Amino acid sequence: MRNIPQLILFTAATSILAAAAQSATGGSPAAQAGIERLKADYRGAKVSVSPATGTARFVRLGPSSAPRLAVPAAAQSSSRASALNATATSFVDRHAAAFGLRSAATELTLRKTETDRHGETHLTYAQQYAGLPVFGATLKAHFDAAGRLKVINGLIVPNIDLAIAPSWSRAEAEASAVGFVKPKKGGGMLAARNSRLLVYREGLIRGVPGENRLAYEIEVGNGTNVREFVYIDAHTGKAIDRFSGTPDAHDRRAYDALGFTAPGPNYPNGPFWSEGDTFPTSNSEADNMIAASKETYDLFANAFGRDSFDGAGATMDSIFN
Repeated sequence: MRNIPQLILFTAATSILAAAAQSATGGSPAAQAGIERLKADYRGAKVSVSPATGTARFVRLGPSSAPRLAVPAAAQSSSRASALNATATSFVDRHAAAFGLRSAATELTLRKTETDRHGETHLTYAQQYAGLPVFGATLKAHFDAAGRLKVINGLIVPNIDLAIAPSWSRAEAEASAVGFVKPKKGGGMLAARNSRLLVYREGLIRGVPGENRLAYEIEVGNGTNVREFVYIDAHTGKAIDRFSGTPDAHDRRAYDALGFTAPGPNYPNGPFWSEGDTFPTSNSEADNMIAASKETYDLFANAFGRDSFDGAGATMDSIFN
């Protein structure tokens, strides 16, 4: 087999799957109407829709929109950061329905502001519901060096309507999580003391539709070679999902291109995620890609006995955004 580039770009297969899933969900009428309004307000805007939620997950504004959403670059750093935040929040709030939100002001919390080597600024927001974090739900606003908003991307969980008072206690949920992992991984399992209550959207990581659930995130392990993150329904006590937090035989890295042409400014020395880091991450788009890279590796290993793309265990790099 001829050698292929190191950058593994999941394009055709993922596009087909996404299109099929999107066709199945269609998105809510409110989201569809919100997207159409956004396109009408900002001529030339490009919008892609999440197959898991039916809401906007990537919005690129056209050149004619940029002057309307600009923050002076000459402003002092502190006031400029506040102005960028206000501009991004105002834009998302005006088009909240397109993203699956009721109100950006009450549902989004600014977590991080970064300026890259090109002078572009990137704001990361986390979704919350009634004061609880929403697992994997983040939104990013990207401003160019001139202070113009150019891209909004991420994933928001829409239509959350949950009773936030759990029926199961934290201790009961931890016992359920340990009982779920023990038959699969053996004895000596304990729940770590960092459990938290959150909103968990089934299927979000896999890019498919699912239900919103109030859940406990519980880390279960034996202190050596087992570390599992288990999600327990806070009303039924049943396990919803689990992910391994320990490295496996793969050797992968994920990079955030921040809206630039691949591979982006962070490649190769600033990976967003490397093998052995906590998984899932806080970014559902990255999680989908990392999971896809594992499936790709496993397919070629199981079908052809090939260890990575070069047959010799080379590091697999993937890029999102």
